[in-house]
Amino acid sequence: SEVYFMLGNNKLFYNKDITGYLERVLINYDKTTPTGIHLDIEPHTFDNWETDRRDLLNNYVVLVAEVSRFCKKNDLKLEISVPKHYDEFIMTQLFQLVDKVYFMCYENVETEFLVRKLEPFIESNADKVVIALRTEDFNNRLEMENKIDDLQERLEVVEFAYHDLQRIISFDKRGRQ
Repeated sequence: SEVYFMLGNNKLFYNKDITGYLERVLINYDKTTPTGIHLDIEPHTFDNWETDRRDLLNNYVVLVAEVSRFCKKNDLKLEISVPKHYDEFIMTQLFQLVDKVYFMCYENVETEFLVRKLEPFIESNADKVVIALRTEDFNNRLEMENKIDDLQERLEVVEFAYHDLQRIISFDKRGRQ
């Protein structure tokens, strides 16, 4: 099985020594041999996103590049979670730095919308794309599974992620009641 250390604290975006931080994570969890690191740092949620979007995105690419170097040096894979609205210029850079990109396809889960948003990235990076869906955007598990089938057929993406396991279990419990 694969284990990824998920780092999702947005304060890490401002960490001036991300390599040192990652080294400490590996030391603190030395009983576990991770397959890689999963970054879930979301600059698009920052208060200054509207005014400083370009700077935030550029700094995010720099952060991912630093983590990528660390991962290569330590024989770790690197995955990131991003919203579906980052522009093509930024995404092209990110795809070059990581092993997988999880597109957080939340809120608007209309198939046509998602195909339009994701298709440009999938054409040249199909093997690196994972589509993440969350349960609260669906009425039940079957509806969510049908969406996955639609997206698989339209985009030829083979990897999907559920957000999150506890909610999937709740779906299943509701379905049995």
